[in-house]
Amino acid sequence: MAHENEALLIIDYTNDFVAKNGVLTAGLPAQALAPKIIQLANQFVNQGSWVILPTDVHTPHDPFHPESKLFPTHNVRNTWGRQFFGALQP
Repeated sequence: MAHENEALLIIDYTNDFVAKNGVLTAGLPAQALAPKIIQLANQFVNQGSWVILPTDVHTPHDPFHPESKLFPTHNVRNTWGRQFFGALQP
């Protein structure tokens, strides 16, 4: 049960991090969390509590972003990869 001063944070639950063909997918373990994430999000919303979705965003081929040398291009603005995964999308 959420309290008045609580918020649910759903961090980086995007296609690129969760979907089977996401660029940096965590795969089945991340996908298995979907029902619980949706349940909690609905619970918080129904109670009038905050649901906050901080999400990584990139532009393609940004040579100045520190992640560019560490990871393939991911979570690019306005792409399928940056959309929220599954039932979280709507």
